[in-house]
Order: sequence, then structure tokens, then C-alpha cells
Amino acid sequence: MQRRLLSLMVCFAALLMLTSVVSIPGQVAFSSPAPAGSGGAGLSGFPPRPPMANEIAPELFEKYKPGFKISPSLLDAVKNPEITELEIIIQYEPGTNIIYRLPPGVRVESDLGGMVPFIRAVIPADEDLLNAIADTPGVVAIYGNPHVYVRDRLLNDETIASFVAGMRPEHSPWIFLMNESLAKIGAYDVWAEGYTGMGVMVALLDSGINKEFPNFYFPEDFPDPAWRLKNKVVYEVDITGEGTTSDYIGHGTAVAHVIGSTGRTGGRIRYYCADTDTFNYSYTTPEGVIGVAPGCFLMNIRIIDSGGSSYIDWMIEGIVHAVTHGADVIYCAIGIDWLATIIYWEDYYPLFYTIEWAVQNGVTVVWAAGNEGPGYGTIATPGNLESIITVGASNELDLIPAWSARGPTTGRGARGLPFPAPGPNAALRMKPDVVAPGENIITLYYDWRSVDYYYWVVSGTSMAGAFVAGAVALLLDAYPGLRPSSVKMGLMEGADKLTEPLTGEPYDYHAMGAGRLNVYGAYTYLADVVPAGKDSEIG
Repeated sequence: MQRRLLSLMVCFAALLMLTSVVSIPGQVAFSSPAPAGSGGAGLSGFPPRPPMANEIAPELFEKYKPGFKISPSLLDAVKNPEITELEIIIQYEPGTNIIYRLPPGVRVESDLGGMVPFIRAVIPADEDLLNAIADTPGVVAIYGNPHVYVRDRLLNDETIASFVAGMRPEHSPWIFLMNESLAKIGAYDVWAEGYTGMGVMVALLDSGINKEFPNFYFPEDFPDPAWRLKNKVVYEVDITGEGTTSDYIGHGTAVAHVIGSTGRTGGRIRYYCADTDTFNYSYTTPEGVIGVAPGCFLMNIRIIDSGGSSYIDWMIEGIVHAVTHGADVIYCAIGIDWLATIIYWEDYYPLFYTIEWAVQNGVTVVWAAGNEGPGYGTIATPGNLESIITVGASNELDLIPAWSARGPTTGRGARGLPFPAPGPNAALRMKPDVVAPGENIITLYYDWRSVDYYYWVVSGTSMAGAFVAGAVALLLDAYPGLRPSSVKMGLMEGADKLTEPLTGEPYDYHAMGAGRLNVYGAYTYLADVVPAGKDSEIG
């Protein structure tokens, strides 16, 4: 009897192994335990998100079901004798146990979180094997896994302030302190209503966060006693395989500080002086470095490695990880430039699919527009998606910097034009959706050489997007359950129109979108359309 029972147990264990998801090598997760008495059943002590949709909407699957089986970039790659191995992403019919149907020679490395119908694999550069995979029942398409290098394109700490004759900042150095920018976007007015982003989880898909700084800790008088002097980075995971969630290039820390700094301490500022072409130092009070949503939680999802590189599968896995671990907001600033968009357009379909899957599951996705302006049609991919909030930059004088990317969305079409595209392209979507402060923004930097933190002054739509991600946290604190489309509508309806000083006319919508972020304007607009005291019922 014992032998029969043992045999049954062994068979059951083997069955579980066969039906389990593929493990993800190199992924390391770090989480902070929920403090005692935090009063919630969800991640890190606050209420859980509603359950996710069990099935992908049919229209989403059909939208990203391409008219090819093998991406053109892969067909080109197998003809290159110098390429011996290919990283591929396989799309399959939802519900298909595709891993065990694939032909020999396919090394499956990740199920990309297991929630979207894609797996990543490595194969020899063999066209016959590609065709065999494509002919496998249940396989929809095979894509490449493009490398995305971002280190030198995200932020600039030597930007000279944008101004025109008769308009220039009153003070020098030209540093847009957080208390100045928060007043401009109406954040103080939302705080006065009692909303600072408390309980809202903002997932940052970036280069990591160097979190051991006072401004990433909640203050002694934080309204929830359970979180006083606790770090607001409550969940961390490394997708890159480097085994750390620390930030070695400075971008993730800078963005996180703008979104959610609690402003507990000021300090030294390193800034670029255009007059002397040198880096100088100044000082700021805590008020000058508080974030947009000081009450929010942060999720650190590291998808940019220490060399400044990322991959499409890391971005997909990061999004899935954010959604399945309770994110309310996802922010990412990785933009794919125009040349890579043209060459690898088909290979970005899995990323587009995953972004829209996140939005369908109620997560508001914010993306930086990119720094490829002033040409029209320069919005960085995937900022061309309609379902996300795409953010361009403005400055202290409410001017649009020349480097801020412009619309309209062009996909694989002409980019960088000095004028709006004529003909059919003119009917494409307006982007960015809004602009926000993004020039000479003060934020946090960790210097690994001196092992010390200081503030630096940087420019880029990365900073602008961080302001909007923080603003979304404020709105979700005020209106729990607000759907992503409603968040976007509120931000666009509440935005302030900007005037081009040389013409006296409003900026082109392809430059400013609906206008410069005014989160209080969005708050008051939504007050008229969201039922009081209950979750939003509008889309």
C-alpha cells in the first residue's frame, strides 16, 4: 500500500513539473515586508488591486496578430554569416501549451511573466528551424528581440535654458526647483484637498533606484503611523540578470525622486553654468526637492542594466511584473529612436500588446515622448500608442524646448520632418498628450565614486514624464478606481494651453499636446464626472 501511495505521489509531482511555468533565470526579487498593523490584505499592507481579467480581449489579440509568421528582421539575420545565434520572441495562441510543441533546437529561456502569450527563446541562426517553429500548431508569429541602448539619450545635465528675446529666467543659475514646478502644475492645490498619492503604487521601469536616502523614507508625521520612517520603495526586482536593483547610471533614481520624494532633506546641488562652461555647486532647502506625490509607494523594476542597455523582452517582463504585483501606475522613459523604429517595427508588436494588456487591466501607463525634436513626427516608440499617456517637455517659462519630441504619430512612416506631414499622415494621432516641466529640473544623484548623494540639474522628457506619473498618483488617491482612459481625459482637459512667444499664438498641438500639466485642473474636471464617494464608473 505504501509503495502504491509513493508511486502516486511521484506521478503527481511529475505532472506538476510538466504543467508548471518556465522559470526565469537571473531574476532576483527583493521586497519589504508589510509593517505590523498596516491594515490591509494586499502587497506591503495596503488593499489589493481588483482581480485581473482572466482572458485577453479578443480585439487586442486580433489587433496584434500580424500578417506574417516570421519577422523580416529575422529573415535578414539568418542570411548574415556572422550571426550564429538568434534571440526570438514567439507569440502563440492563448491557452496553448506551446513550450512542449516546439521543435528540437529551441532553448526556451523565459515565459515573460506568464500572463501574455509570448515566450523568449534562443535558437541557432537557421532558416529551416525558423520555418519549423512558424509551422508549429499554435504559433502565431516569431519576432526578434531588439537591443535598446538608452544611456546617452535619456538625460542631459548640460542643457542651456531655453529662452527667447525678452523672456529668460529671472534668476541664475537656471534651476527649476521642485517647489516652483509644483506650484506651476497645481500640485499644492491638490495636496490642500488632502491628496498626496497615499496608497498608490507607482511602478518605475528603469535603471534601478538608489533608495537609501532620507527623501525615500516617509516622515515622522506621516498620516499612517505604520509607515512612519519606512522606505517607500516597497518592492524591487531585477529583470536584467545582474542580480541587483541598484542604479548605476543615475536615471532611475532621478526619476523616482521627482515622482515621490518626501522632501525630508535638502543639500548640495551640482549644476552646469553656461556662462563659465563649468559645473558649480549651490544648496537647496527641503522644499526645493519634494516630489509630486510624496505619499505614494514606489516599485523598483530594473530593466536597464549597468551599461545603459535594455531589451524588448525585459520591457515586456517588467510590465507584466508591475501589473501582477499591484501597480496602479507604470512609468517608463525608454524611447526607441526613429531609425530603430523603421528597421525593427514588426519586432515591437509584443511590447505594444503588453502595454495595452496592462491598460486593459486598469493600470495607467505613462511614457516619455523622447528628446528627438524639434522635427515633427519624432515621438519615440512606444509613445505612439493611443492607450498610454505620452509626455513632452516644457520649461520654467512655459516654453517648449526644441529637443522635446513632436507629433503626429507616424509609426514606420516619415519622421523628423520640419513640418506636419501632408496627405494621409496628417490624419494620424496627436502626440504628445500633454507636456510637463522637463528642463533644468533638480533631482537626486548617487555618486558611486564618492559614495555620496547630491542633487543635480537635468533635462529631458524623462523628467516631464515623472511629473505626470506623480500627478496620476494624486488623481488615483483622490478618485480610487479611476480607469486609465479617464485619467488621461482628466489630464488633457485640465491642461493649460501654452503660447508661442514669437507668434503670440498657441503652440502647435503636435508640440504641446493638450497643454502643460495642471493636475489641479484635472482634479476639478474629474470632480464633475466621477461619482462622489465611490469608484469611478467612467471608462
